[in-house]
Amino acid sequence: FTLSGDQNAKRRYENDKNGNRQAMSVEKGTGEGGDIILVDDPHNVQEANSTAKRKAALIWWTETMPTRLNDHATGRRCIIMQRVHESDISGYNLSREMGWDHLNLPAEYEGKCIVEIPHKCSQTVIKTNAQTKEETVLYDEGTSIGYKDPRTKQDELLNSVRFPRPIVDALKLELGEYATACQLQQRPQPREGGMFKMARVKLVRELPPGLIKITRGWDKAATAGGGCSSAGVKIGRYTDGRFIFLHVSKGEWSSGDREAEMLAQAELDGTDVSIVHEQEPGSGGKDSAIATSRNLAGFNVVARTATGDKVSRADPLSRAIERGDYDMLEGDWNQKFVDEMRSWPASKKLDQGDAAATAHNHLSLGGMDWVDLYPADSSQNKEDGLGMFYGDNDTDEGRARNRRVVGEMTFTEVVK
Repeated sequence: FTLSGDQNAKRRYENDKNGNRQAMSVEKGTGEGGDIILVDDPHNVQEANSTAKRKAALIWWTETMPTRLNDHATGRRCIIMQRVHESDISGYNLSREMGWDHLNLPAEYEGKCIVEIPHKCSQTVIKTNAQTKEETVLYDEGTSIGYKDPRTKQDELLNSVRFPRPIVDALKLELGEYATACQLQQRPQPREGGMFKMARVKLVRELPPGLIKITRGWDKAATAGGGCSSAGVKIGRYTDGRFIFLHVSKGEWSSGDREAEMLAQAELDGTDVSIVHEQEPGSGGKDSAIATSRNLAGFNVVARTATGDKVSRADPLSRAIERGDYDMLEGDWNQKFVDEMRSWPASKKLDQGDAAATAHNHLSLGGMDWVDLYPADSSQNKEDGLGMFYGDNDTDEGRARNRRVVGEMTFTEVVK
């Protein structure tokens, strides 16, 4: 056969035997069917922890694509992807015993499949909580064509020529444990648990010397007793670049009680401790940020735009903890804080992790991306007595602008 000259484009190819191949992006539909449907990386890694984005891809797969096979008896579907979340498209298919072949080839051999449902797999399928040895192995016959992972030793590399041990170790260090579990091991949860490896945080009884910056990050909820908590996590930074968890304030407060608690903690912390809170999208988030900043007049307070998903924003904190760059000051708040952080982001409560990530990013990134609630030349600034900072903090002009005083309220960035 030959390709038709008038239909030889990037998204559609036709040949002289009435065959064709079409290419489309996720969430796009087509009125035509196919004998074979191939899907390549349907999830954007940066958006995998966005519930809305992930569900949109899953709805496309479950509601649009099932009817696109020309013949369901002879047609075939194939998904080629790295795992990005427990509830991604691959996870959805594998959790429902839909007859899929599972070619699972982790970078380092683990000896078993991550799915504990009998299915055709290149790894041994094992039930980890089995009561007897006979119940342990659920499937060990390989894929439909009989392929099984030939490796037998724990952590044996998949391809030691292309990806030798030094390269794999460097990738693991760069990716961090959470991303390594997903992208290299095709297991969207690290073996040790959640995103924050709290066992690597050193508990100290007394505040060590050498702190150069301290900030308290807040995650705000507005419902008293409704299951949503607010939290303020105070973090300090040492001269050597390491960090320490200093204190946590947490509770289910109404908006008014929450603002009172934020002010009380600010007064206890003093003006040397900066305060950072996130502005959520929309006018409601902007109004809440203005109210909080007005409530904390006289303290060093900034608001940050909430960009990206929670997990992406928490990644710098996760990596710092994983490197062993964190201490924790002993206090009665320690246990509840550690318990939530250990299972984050799968924990029922996310507020302490969110607040800690906000404080860490403020300290480690030097205070960037502040919300400009009103333009610098807006008359609204004078009427409301409000101003927020924007721009860089690396030039004299930027630092001067970021220290402007509007009305009776002063907002000051923490300068490196």
